[in-house]
Amino acid sequence: MGGVAVQEPDPSADQSRPDKTVLTLGQAAILGVVEGLTEYLPVSSTGHLLLAERILSIGDDPAASVEQKARTKEATDAYTICIQIGAIIAVLGLYFRRVKQMLLGLVGKDAAGRQLLISV
Repeated sequence: MGGVAVQEPDPSADQSRPDKTVLTLGQAAILGVVEGLTEYLPVSSTGHLLLAERILSIGDDPAASVEQKARTKEATDAYTICIQIGAIIAVLGLYFRRVKQMLLGLVGKDAAGRQLLISV
């Protein structure tokens, strides 16, 4: 028969400190601004995000357990990936016509697109 699997809480887990929010709205906004400003510059936006995380002391709680630190790292990595994917989608949206023109030039259907592709 069907049933639902329920995991019992681990009695050895640190229950004395409740989980705090991994990223505050302010921290998330700052990381988003850092990504937005550095994505289009010839510098590493990922490196700037890592520096911003350090400056904001994200995941730098000395009282946190190893498990809490791992969850914080996982959450901040996921957030970083999401905002970087957003930046990539924005670039593709902004330059969609040019990318399409270059692809058509690649297959010989757009002379200007071919020239643009060669120039890049």
